[in-house]
Amino acid sequence: MKLTVRYDALTPDLYARVRASADFFPYDPDDVRAALDGSFCTAVVYADDEPAGIGRVVADGRIAFFIKDLVVLPQYQGCGIGSAVLEALVARIRLSCCDHAYVGLLAATGKEGFYERHGFLRRPTNDLGSGMIRFVDHIAPSSPDQCPPPRGQASAEPVIEAVDAPSVPQAWREGSVGAEPVSA
Repeated sequence: MKLTVRYDALTPDLYARVRASADFFPYDPDDVRAALDGSFCTAVVYADDEPAGIGRVVADGRIAFFIKDLVVLPQYQGCGIGSAVLEALVARIRLSCCDHAYVGLLAATGKEGFYERHGFLRRPTNDLGSGMIRFVDHIAPSSPDQCPPPRGQASAEPVIEAVDAPSVPQAWREGSVGAEPVSA
């Protein structure tokens, strides 16, 4: 079997098809398109010119990288496709990262050993705490000023609301952005 890696060739349709084969959550096509557009890189591994596995990286481009959506179609599992996808993604990361960059991922149940064979550490360890995850759902702001838009989108000055909570330092409650907490 001839394996070929194609970078940044992952399409929304292929993404949805391969993820569906693993019973992963089916995202809306517009959300998938936005996620792929925002990815640091993607990789598709072809086996004899047929898509066999996919993966992508979400990153800041220098220090922190997160491998996401590494999925192999069932008929190609156990053929080295997952290793090819993972090594392709790590190779692309190494072209941009600084020394001692962080590459994280969340392994599907039962796949931890696969990642350990590729140099990933199972957490927690004596020196590193547990990984954490939280799933959230979208809510629309009640007004355009409620939250600043994502970085890179034009915005007016963010609105800072006064909060009356004991855990919020007085200087912050008064809207002094960047102020150090005031000790009592």
